[in-house]
Amino acid sequence: KVLEVLLRTLPADHLDVQDARANLSLVLRKLGDLARVRALDEQVLEVRARALPADHVLVLRARTNLAGIMGRQGDTEGARSLFEEVLEALSRTLPDDHPELQTARLNLAVALDRAGDPSGARELLEGVLDARERTLPDTDPRLWSARQNMAEVLKQMGEHARARELQEQVLEACTRTLSDDHADLQQARQNLANTLLEEGSFAEGLALQRQALECLTRQLPDDHVDLVRARALAVAGLVRSGDAPGFTAMALDFMRGATAAFETLVRESAPREAESRAAHFSGAVSDALSFAGSYRPRDAGPELERPAFTLCESARSVGLASAALLRRVPSDAETAHMRDRARAASGDLARSTRAGSSRESLARARAQRDGAQRELLAHLEAAAPGAQTFATPTAQALAATLRSDEACVGYARYMRTEIAADSGQGVRAGDHLLAHIVRADGSLTRIELGRIEPIEAAVAAWRRDVGTAQSPANSRGTPAETGAPVSDAASGERVRRAIFDPLVASLDGVARIVVAHDDVLHLIPLDALPEGASVLGSRIAIEVRSSLSERLWPAVANDREDVALLVGGVDFESDRDPAELSQDAGTPADVDSAVHVAPHVASVLRGGAWDHGFTPLLGTQAEVDGVSRLRDSRGDTLVLSGARARLAEIERCAPQARWLHVATHGWFAADSVKSTSDLTPLDAQTGLGVRTSLAEEVNGTTPMLLCGLALAGANLPPDALGHARGLVSAEEIASWDLAGCELAVLSACDTNVGLRRAGQGVASLQKALHMAGARSVITSLWKVPDEATKELMLDFYRRLWVEKKPKHQALWEAKTKLREAKDEGGAPQYTTRDWAAWVLTGDPD
Repeated sequence: KVLEVLLRTLPADHLDVQDARANLSLVLRKLGDLARVRALDEQVLEVRARALPADHVLVLRARTNLAGIMGRQGDTEGARSLFEEVLEALSRTLPDDHPELQTARLNLAVALDRAGDPSGARELLEGVLDARERTLPDTDPRLWSARQNMAEVLKQMGEHARARELQEQVLEACTRTLSDDHADLQQARQNLANTLLEEGSFAEGLALQRQALECLTRQLPDDHVDLVRARALAVAGLVRSGDAPGFTAMALDFMRGATAAFETLVRESAPREAESRAAHFSGAVSDALSFAGSYRPRDAGPELERPAFTLCESARSVGLASAALLRRVPSDAETAHMRDRARAASGDLARSTRAGSSRESLARARAQRDGAQRELLAHLEAAAPGAQTFATPTAQALAATLRSDEACVGYARYMRTEIAADSGQGVRAGDHLLAHIVRADGSLTRIELGRIEPIEAAVAAWRRDVGTAQSPANSRGTPAETGAPVSDAASGERVRRAIFDPLVASLDGVARIVVAHDDVLHLIPLDALPEGASVLGSRIAIEVRSSLSERLWPAVANDREDVALLVGGVDFESDRDPAELSQDAGTPADVDSAVHVAPHVASVLRGGAWDHGFTPLLGTQAEVDGVSRLRDSRGDTLVLSGARARLAEIERCAPQARWLHVATHGWFAADSVKSTSDLTPLDAQTGLGVRTSLAEEVNGTTPMLLCGLALAGANLPPDALGHARGLVSAEEIASWDLAGCELAVLSACDTNVGLRRAGQGVASLQKALHMAGARSVITSLWKVPDEATKELMLDFYRRLWVEKKPKHQALWEAKTKLREAKDEGGAPQYTTRDWAAWVLTGDPD
């Protein structure tokens, strides 16, 4: 009520309004409404930072509050950066024992611990604990906080006895001074319970866990992160105690709440924010898959597999689902302004990342982008209450979308936890791959495919034998100069035996599968796996989806005109301004197709350094010209070539495009550049599959900022502001308006930077185009010679536009034609490298 009155009577940036926002934020924080808390905290900091000195107490408090909520949401990098700024400012102005300085040190210590730096955290915490034990009574919550955090760090460093002693001190003081349902008391119970369970004191530990859970269940909704985490830890305790009935019931509650948490992410988070937060909490998925499989008492029932599958697919779809919601937002002047702000912030974030800007600049750009997109989601809820929902991806719901001869296959990489036979403790067994199969009759089958390392090795060997690395590094199209490619049949058979043959018995009678890949499987064309003298795609139709959940999303009518936007023959050396161009993009006859080639090349992202550039792709001009001729009189065609193939022109034309074809270089950051979704060790505190960040990940970023496309001017030096010209990231591509795009084709890729990073990049480029609104996307999994690319693309478009065949069928027939082509001597004219790389994701029709 206070905030509502002040907003009616004072300017929105008045400092009294910010005080009211901050007060409301503190209450919402305890209620668990994290999305509203972050929005309020961002507003408060933005206004106070403009109106007050950088080290003003109100600015520092605003930074602390925002950092706290960022840490709870999994944004370790952003939280640490803000806490460091606060500590630096207070260290200059306060005496060493000052309470506020101790709090700032403790906050940073927690952030360091979450970032995988327990030694750094301990150094700070020792000083904080010493100061607070000297100056505060044992009933002061500030002393409890110092003891609890020190105990967690000590446990990570193997000092369990000292950790337990500190936790017992905290619990005794909390029990003596707080009501039985106080949140701080529940936290103290859980902390000591976990330590007791790890030591084998099951009865005592379970009793404390039960007390805490009873209180939390009464107070919090199922999707509250604190309740989800508490239930996961309780399940682990029940496993250790051998309580099969209790385990099953608690595991079901945990999975239901975790699934609801992902659904909340979709409704309340911007797409890339939802992806990042889902990645941070991916341990919940590993926990669920382990609970349903190997990590459970012997007598526990099998009914956990279905909710574990639902949780896995819910997590896979959060970013795409949030982007789909944004496209539902009604278009008007107000929302256009919000979209413009979000698009501009995405560009700023991508440019700042490539330029190596400060953490503060990156955090500001992220906050502006996510804030604008959250405003759009709030606008949708206000305009159409209840519109922010999608069907939950249960096996039964997916089965209803299948014919009797169809099946869904969802691959998932997860950290497997098993029960040790000797101790009954949870043992981390490394990353594994599994597949879930859903049939039209509603059946769900789980198939374990084993540890991920042999599968990664098999994929790497097949890609090597296919010849994916034989082309020169800067060319999409030059044939190999190292002799004929090695036969890929044997290595391809090994991949098929590892990831598909174990599924065959459960796919009896199936003629078509709908597949959602994970991890390294993004780098292989499943339909090209050899099967004797043939390939898998000749026996079974394969529809690839980013998420199986997409099958449940309502179809959206496409009323866009039949316009094709074709991009090729890119001039990577051009620095001409669009205003200097003599005419706008038009038909092929109107466009100058000459490609300017300068003697120098400059840049592509590799480990943060700019060390080489992009060579001209002359064959791409002939490719887009040939595609344009196939259009004939079917609709308008816009061709962007040479210097016109720049980001601003593509963004201007993209909203008109029903068909988008981009033929250029792709780029991916090297494996040395860390991503927030890179796999990390487990959290040693819990013994569960909960992942925690490493210190090196503090400087990481999302995969969508670590890959993209090269456009006009990509080889030019950075501009006066240090921004790279001519490079567009997947992050920026996701903000394009492709709501009317039936098909987007990226006719180029570069994945010779390591399997994991390349896999992230391929998946990110596909996902970015789908997030922008494209119904179907075709991408290449490796470099393909120009001539083979041109021939396949022209045949594909002829089948699609002239023969009116579905997209999936047209692409498969074009690939088959190249695979079966013979030279004059009767030998195969093309190798697997030449025809197999192209994969269609999304709507196959």
